[in-house]
Amino acid sequence: MTSHAQTIRDFIDFSQKNLQLFTDEISASIANILPNLPDDIEQISDAIFEWCEKYPEIYNAFTQIPSSILGSDRAPGGYKTELTVEQIKAELNNRFPQRKLPSQDKPRNQP
Repeated sequence: MTSHAQTIRDFIDFSQKNLQLFTDEISASIANILPNLPDDIEQISDAIFEWCEKYPEIYNAFTQIPSSILGSDRAPGGYKTELTVEQIKAELNNRFPQRKLPSQDKPRNQP
């Protein structure tokens, strides 16, 4: 698996293990960028890092964790199969499904 694909998988694992950092608002924020992700694994990885930089607590926590800890539940040598762009996008969409925030449900012209 490429290092960029591994970074994406590590981010998904990190988000699942650190639910307290991913409030509904933050999860909705990343879900909003998913439909516009390019069809290139390196660019997807870059987009995730750019998104993380907007949330210093998440960025700092994610970048400070040694990869040996992030990947501790993997088989030796990492994931066995190479993931396609479609599989990566599906994993991200499963982890961060599109949802409306409470403020998005309010009618605009109501007092």
